[in-house]
Amino acid sequence: NIGGSCMHNKYQEGMILAGTEDLDAAKAWLINECESQIAYKPCTTVAALDFPNIGNCHEWTIWGVIQNNMDNTCMHNKYQEAMVLANTDDLEVAKVWMKDTCEEQIVYKPCTTIEALDFENIGKCDEWTIWREIDNKKGESCMHDKYIEAMVLTETGDLEVAKVSLKNACEAAIVYQPCTTVEALDFPNIGNCYEWTIWAAIQDQMNIGGSCMHNKYREGMVLAGTDDLETAKTWLQNTCESQIVYKACTTVESLDFPNIGGCYEWTIWGAIQDQMNIGGSCM
Repeated sequence: NIGGSCMHNKYQEGMILAGTEDLDAAKAWLINECESQIAYKPCTTVAALDFPNIGNCHEWTIWGVIQNNMDNTCMHNKYQEAMVLANTDDLEVAKVWMKDTCEEQIVYKPCTTIEALDFENIGKCDEWTIWREIDNKKGESCMHDKYIEAMVLTETGDLEVAKVSLKNACEAAIVYQPCTTVEALDFPNIGNCYEWTIWAAIQDQMNIGGSCMHNKYREGMVLAGTDDLETAKTWLQNTCESQIVYKACTTVESLDFPNIGGCYEWTIWGAIQDQMNIGGSCM
């Protein structure tokens, strides 16, 4: 248009400049030539992206912020803008640079509080229960995930440290509720007071409801009113022994004393054991 005397159109001119009669080849040549010479100018700045208040450093969040800060006069797209800001022609390098810069500057804000996690009534302090509680309490509007939230709440940049801190806070606050009762264990009819028999009776009662959030050992401590497992074991065994009503598995007649052969202690014990073995169900 400048000279005004050109007799052919822009496409023919492009092919002439590119030294080809193939329009697609001319397009490719012109684009490559342009890319090799162009000096992109930034349409925004890293400071304008406001990384301290971005919410999270996910790739799509960064792209969204770049796009929002580019006005309608910007001639290139958000990806080219990122490369300009990162001073690189490699998009992958620009992505890493943007994320690293974001992570260096971002200031995460908590979406909930330790108090709101309600550790007192959480049921148990295993890791996934705590994560679920954080997820539920931080809300859908929270821009970072539960792991970031955990580190924000515990004021640490180390996830493992945050896990330990949250577990300790949970254990200090939780109030375990019993899932059964001593009466439900039916110690009078339990058969024997061996440790494994008592644990089995506790587990069986816990299984009935199906909603108990802690294990049988914690239940034993709750029933015994102690946080010490060994103390709970002793208390449960003593309580069992004080209530159990042992039932005979044989009779004196079945011992057949007339034909026992001798009344030595071990002979009598042997006869008793033999009779108990016959039924196989003596506890």
